[in-house]
Amino acid sequence: MMEDSETKPDLEPVPEPEFEPEPEPKPKPKLKPKPESKPKPRVEPKPKPKHELKPKPKPKPKPKPKPKAKPKPKPKPKPQPKPKPLALALALALTRVYA
Repeated sequence: MMEDSETKPDLEPVPEPEFEPEPEPKPKPKLKPKPESKPKPRVEPKPKPKHELKPKPKPKPKPKPKPKAKPKPKPKPKPQPKPKPLALALALALTRVYA
């Protein structure tokens, strides 16, 4: 019974791909012979005018501005909490009783 449920479908035969004939190689174009180049006469460099002979001055680096020191804020004294009149009266009354 197990064999019936596990039957595999028949695989279709895969047709082999047909090989295309290789294209014929194209004939390479023949290179034209270069005409013989004549040696060029050497050209003497022209003398530069006087204003071009001076070396260019290098730009001086600008000094970076120093960061200004920020004044440190002074620590503010913490205000003491003012005692409430009821709490003050109660504290005084208790100290008199037990003192």
